[in-house]
Amino acid sequence: MKRINIIIVCLSTFVLALLAVRYFSSPNVPFISHSDVHWIMYECEPQAQAIGSSLKNPPAYVYKTTFALQANGPVALHIKALRTFRLFVNNHFVGRNNNQSDWKKLFTFDIANYLKHGLNSIEIHVQNPWGPGLLYAYTRGLNREVTTNDEWKVEFEGKTSDAVRATDIITHPDSKRYSSLQVLEDEWPVVLVLFVCTAAALSLLRRYFRSSDKRSKLPKIAIICTTAFWILIFITKFKQIPIDAGFDAPEHLRYIDFILTNHSIPMANEGWSMYHPPLFYCLSALIFTFFGSLFGTNAAVLGLKTIPFVSGLGNVWISYFASRRLFNDDPKLVTLTVLSTGLIPMNIYMSAFISNESLHAFLISAAILYLITALLEHQTQLRTVLVIGLLIG
Repeated sequence: MKRINIIIVCLSTFVLALLAVRYFSSPNVPFISHSDVHWIMYECEPQAQAIGSSLKNPPAYVYKTTFALQANGPVALHIKALRTFRLFVNNHFVGRNNNQSDWKKLFTFDIANYLKHGLNSIEIHVQNPWGPGLLYAYTRGLNREVTTNDEWKVEFEGKTSDAVRATDIITHPDSKRYSSLQVLEDEWPVVLVLFVCTAAALSLLRRYFRSSDKRSKLPKIAIICTTAFWILIFITKFKQIPIDAGFDAPEHLRYIDFILTNHSIPMANEGWSMYHPPLFYCLSALIFTFFGSLFGTNAAVLGLKTIPFVSGLGNVWISYFASRRLFNDDPKLVTLTVLSTGLIPMNIYMSAFISNESLHAFLISAAILYLITALLEHQTQLRTVLVIGLLIG
């Protein structure tokens, strides 16, 4: 047993070491680290919508700074930029890096011949088709060395702002509108009433379901109540949410519109989200056409929300059937599984918007259910294997 544990630890350490080397060395992983010199970026307002840009000619982030030169001598400028850059000193072109794979490489330029006594300027144009253009730079040879910091200016799409230290930990402004304590202060009577009612209901249910015959009904009651809850929030909440709200919802709608307009599946390069598998979008187009022809446009728009809703609720039902198989119909465990799955915020959230995530989660969940069935069978049936393959695709 000890030998097996040692082998497992060694293999795990080896895999983690390979991943670490990959993260630090691969140009495809935008992993940066700060030292005495900081990476800087353009400070933009965070938003939930995806931002598209041209892969061949993305917009440039223009970083600018000035410094004073008091004496002649060799001066070197060292640069890293995510991902390509062009360097100008006093409006003279000095050099560039056009290879996106070399963005982790430190480039050094002798800029002494481009400098003059008095005030000098450095301008670096950074382009990154996959996100914000970041800059890391410093000089050697000046009395007061120049390094990338918040004294730099950044110009992007006609707007200029102070550079900030590069980070991917940015809080969306909407998340700061109300803190949990503020909401609790405003809604504490409602929360208190819900707490008391829930505690009383659980106490009564515990007394009522003491006998084993009554406890066996708990899972069915839980799945029925959870389904009723989902239908209630669909009627009262989901249907009121704008059709273009949600993560990448406008792009999902463009995919559906493409199918409805062209009666074909788009190529991956014909739109921001056109690379996604077409199943969700084809089903959505069929539902939109069916509801539209029978009940009108408003019903067709509402019909688009049925696939995410039914898929999310389907995940709850799959957890019900899977837990019955795994826990041998144990009433407590099955009930806890159903209630936990039915109230997961992410499942409810993703099921409220036009998105393919809920359908994909449903298909994978169904595949897992059939896999559980196959593993528990004495002899796996060919039909089970075929269904698993069909669900996974």
